[in-house]
Amino acid sequence: MITSLKHYWKPLTLIALMAFSLWGAYSAGYHNADTSWRLKWVLRDKNDSDALTQRQVEARTEEQRRQRVINKVIQNASQQIYAAHNDAVSANAAASRLHEQTDKLAQRLADRERACGSPTTHRGQTASGTQLLAELFKRADEEAGRMAAIADEARVRGLACEQAYSGLVPDR
Repeated sequence: MITSLKHYWKPLTLIALMAFSLWGAYSAGYHNADTSWRLKWVLRDKNDSDALTQRQVEARTEEQRRQRVINKVIQNASQQIYAAHNDAVSANAAASRLHEQTDKLAQRLADRERACGSPTTHRGQTASGTQLLAELFKRADEEAGRMAAIADEARVRGLACEQAYSGLVPDR
């Protein structure tokens, strides 16, 4: 065996050297490719992280813009509701004065009918009819005032909703 090894040692050494060279070249190529791909993945991860950060900044900016729009709409709506409430209070005061005048006129008419002492048999019915009409007018006016206040507030809230939607939805 040693004699055959002496005879073939050069080709065996050459084959071993070639095998180690091929293995070294393969290992170096594999390492270079692996390093290259690792660098690409690190770069991709960095780009993804930067893009995520940028999207988060954009989303925060958009959220803040939308919140400013909503806050402005709420503030405007509150001012309009307050103004509508003040208008309703003024209208109620005017209606109250009108109701007092109507009650006075109805009472004067009833007193006049009694004072005249007209021989009509429906004298009591006229007085109560006039007072009934005045009371009906008063109740109808109060109900109309309540409905107007509700309608004013609903209108302001509806317009505020439209403004909020317009501020949140991008232009198409």
